[in-house]
Amino acid sequence: MRCLVAVALAVAACSSQTQGSSSPASAGNGGAAGASGGKGGSAGSAAGRSAGGRAGAAGESGAPGESGAAGESGGGGAPGGALRFSGTATADFEPGGEGGAGGESAFPPIDHVECSFYGELLDVMENDAGGLSGVAIGEVFRNIYSGDQRWEFSAFIAGPATLTLLADDRVEFRAVGEQPAGAKPFWRELEVLSGTAVGPSSYEGAWTCASLDQNEPGFPDVGHEAQGTWELGPSP
Repeated sequence: MRCLVAVALAVAACSSQTQGSSSPASAGNGGAAGASGGKGGSAGSAAGRSAGGRAGAAGESGAPGESGAAGESGGGGAPGGALRFSGTATADFEPGGEGGAGGESAFPPIDHVECSFYGELLDVMENDAGGLSGVAIGEVFRNIYSGDQRWEFSAFIAGPATLTLLADDRVEFRAVGEQPAGAKPFWRELEVLSGTAVGPSSYEGAWTCASLDQNEPGFPDVGHEAQGTWELGPSP
């Protein structure tokens, strides 16, 4: 059975504070402007586990309303509507390989990384350029493993978000606020998510889950990037 070392983080206005632990305080730059706070989750609270199953049944209740088909042409991005976003990334490492704690015996070798995020884009409005704006509310997670040990970082995000439409159906999704020059790699990679439009109000792309750049026994997270995918679209 894996042992969990939970990391607690409080997030507010692009800055972070600890709640009972000094390790993650320097790890993040808060996630998003106006973020509502963070937490260290238990083994049962990892991001992807709650990302997929929320509010799906509610949409099914609309099935009998076939006479309302004309309204379907409005798509998921109708003014005042909501979209859902999520992303995952994983990577495996050979002990003593990439990144880590500089070979010091005090730090365990990291052999696996799992990252995820999920949330909703509320009050969605479309602009004249075909992009979107709204308010993002969600949570981000980074889990690092060494054998049977696990360290988890999590933070809430909340604040203004935009999706910019570029040439050739390319898009840039911003949901964690503008990160300062000194932000940790984890937040810098999340600042702008690049992707493409794949359907009405539907977008997807690739992202990199970078480390929190913390070389401490309580959270040994340096290097060890994980590649993954993200998506934004109507709730299932």
